[in-house]
Amino acid sequence: MNCIKHQGIRTVLVLAASLIAASAASAQSAGPKPQVPGNPTSNVNVVNTKSSPANALDVERAARIPYESTQQSIGYPQETTTFPAAPSGFRLVIQHISCTFLMNPGSTQLPSITLFTNDGTYTGRASFIGQVGGIGSQTFGALNADLLSYWDSSNGQPLVVANGDFYPSVINWMTLSGYLENCSLTGCPAVQR
Repeated sequence: MNCIKHQGIRTVLVLAASLIAASAASAQSAGPKPQVPGNPTSNVNVVNTKSSPANALDVERAARIPYESTQQSIGYPQETTTFPAAPSGFRLVIQHISCTFLMNPGSTQLPSITLFTNDGTYTGRASFIGQVGGIGSQTFGALNADLLSYWDSSNGQPLVVANGDFYPSVINWMTLSGYLENCSLTGCPAVQR
C-alpha cells in the first residue's frame, strides 16, 4: 500500500512537470518576439512637470474666453437692453444675470426680467422675478440669478427686457456673464431645443 501511495505522488509530479514544460514551449513558439525600434537604452525627456502639466484632460475648458458685459438701460415701465453677440466661430454660454433698478418710491411691484433672442423670432430663453427693497427713502429692484443658455452667432444679440415700476429717466444696470466657446476646438455641436 505504501508503494502505491509513493507511485501516485510520483505520477502527479511527473504530469505537473510535463504540463509546465509543454506550456513554456507553447509560449515560446507562439510567435515572434516584439522588437523595440531604436535604442531601447536611450533616456526619455519628459517636459511636462508637476509645476507645468499638460492640458490633456479638458482642452475645451482651458480655451474658454471669459464673457462679461454690463449695459445701461433707461425706461418706464419697460427697459430693453442688447448685449454683444457671439462672434462668428464662437458660441456664447451665459451663466449669470445681474440687474439693479431704481424704483419709484414705495414701490412693491417686483421687477420682471426676460432674456430673448434678437434674431427676429424673439424666442424667450429665460425669465426671472427680481426683488424689491428700500434704503432710506429710496426703493430698489434687483436680480442676481444663475442660468445656462447657449447662443450661437445666428441667435443675434441677447436681448433683456425688464418690466417694473422703475423711476423714470434714471440709468439702471444689467450684466450678463459666462464664456465664449471656441467652435474650432469643440465643433459646437447643435443645441437640442
